[in-house]
Amino acid sequence: IKGSISGNASAISNPSYQFNFSINNGSFKKKNSTIIFSESFLKGKISNGAENKLSSTLIEAEQFETKLNQSSIKGSLSIKNLLKPEYIFNGSVDFLLKDALDFFEAKDIENGNGKIQSNLSLTGKLEQFEKYTLADFKKSTLKGQVNLENVSLDLPKESLQISNTNGLLTLQNSNFELDKFSSSINENIIHVKGKLYNIVPFILSDKEELISDLVLSSDHINLNSLIAESKSSDSVPFKFPSRLNIYLETKFKSLSYNTLQVNSLNGDIMMKDGRLDFRNLQFFSQGGEINGDFFLHEKNDNLSFYANSKLLNIDINTVFSSFKNFNQKTITSNNISGSSTSDLNLSFSMDRYFNLKLASLKLDADIIIDSGRLKNVKALEALSKFIELDELKDIQFKTLRNQLSIQDCTLTIPKFEIQSSALNLSVEGRHKFNNTLDYHFVILLNEILGNKVKKPK
Repeated sequence: IKGSISGNASAISNPSYQFNFSINNGSFKKKNSTIIFSESFLKGKISNGAENKLSSTLIEAEQFETKLNQSSIKGSLSIKNLLKPEYIFNGSVDFLLKDALDFFEAKDIENGNGKIQSNLSLTGKLEQFEKYTLADFKKSTLKGQVNLENVSLDLPKESLQISNTNGLLTLQNSNFELDKFSSSINENIIHVKGKLYNIVPFILSDKEELISDLVLSSDHINLNSLIAESKSSDSVPFKFPSRLNIYLETKFKSLSYNTLQVNSLNGDIMMKDGRLDFRNLQFFSQGGEINGDFFLHEKNDNLSFYANSKLLNIDINTVFSSFKNFNQKTITSNNISGSSTSDLNLSFSMDRYFNLKLASLKLDADIIIDSGRLKNVKALEALSKFIELDELKDIQFKTLRNQLSIQDCTLTIPKFEIQSSALNLSVEGRHKFNNTLDYHFVILLNEILGNKVKKPK
């Protein structure tokens, strides 16, 4: 340290002072830890200005450098007016994630690896020298870039493994812009482009909201790897994150969940206040095309799902197979085939482990089935008194139209006409999910007496 002090000190005046200071090859230790910053260099000066007051004081760290293991921090800092400080910071941070996690004692994050490089410029004013507040930040100007290189980490409490994270973040005050950003989350590779708004206030205050406007794309998403499948001591119940206002445009080439396969999924996703809305969703699944709006909302301790959609040319056999025959055995994927087009409204509730509450399932559907076929349906064998059993084992029909509904674990089938290869008849009835059946068949007398009926021996 070199400098000088001159002038009189009194109740109304202060002496003038100027000092130059430097540190070469210094080291300092974080309090109550083993973390040591080494090879530290600092060069700067301080003076109380022409007015010899705190308000005219200027502190300049013209150059500083320090290292933590293989990580480094470099930059410059100036502060003037210690009553209401004005500051200018320019610097770069080249950190290994492992060193950063050790410094911040991030106990909930494990196996952190990769590199974070940044160049930052921050200017602003402080209301008080002793602390930096959110209000101070909102009045400041932040510019810079952050580059992530092969960043990976584990979040055991959330059952998340994040790896191969790369990308460039451009900072402008409270907002981040993501470019060429990609990451693997539980082996699901996701590409992200867009903006995050209000991110620094979100971090500094538990009352601030994070807002996103992003485009997400992926070649494949496996939801089983992202969602707890069963309620166990290790699984985590789903809960919507708080303080998030998210808008996402999705472009997924494929998505899978259990036996359900979805291709070419595009649409808009919005999440806020315990609501997850999928709007203008379009995708291919079950051999056909599906589009519509889908909603997942928190309701007390449950999750409520709603759908208003149109299904085009859906393969009925694939639907029964994907949904495990809807927990019934009367008509299974081995017994039914055809192509269906329908408009439907669907709703049901789940617990927070995504287990369906079957009694909550409701469905209203206008259905058209083309090229339908029923094979080896045991329930139809009761008609063998009138019709050859071989005819009943393989019934085919061109087109069937009806309105179906599900409520209280019961499928209700209004009366409709079937013109099939075996006979022409009308059918109505109810089919409970416990396999209790109540079907009514009406066969015209001329059908019984005609060529299609069973011949006397």
